[in-house]
Amino acid sequence: METILEAIHAYLDGVESYKDVAQKYQVNITQLKEWIARYNENGYQAFHKS
Repeated sequence: METILEAIHAYLDGVESYKDVAQKYQVNITQLKEWIARYNENGYQAFHKS
């Protein structure tokens, strides 16, 4: 989960593009966009497993 949050913050910090972040963290751009959407909707809790 830490890697997911790092990738999200790397994009949200506004320095890197979706493509750059996806390559850096070796994830699909679509997956990255889904993570960011979930984070924007529910914050950290979107990735917290109960």
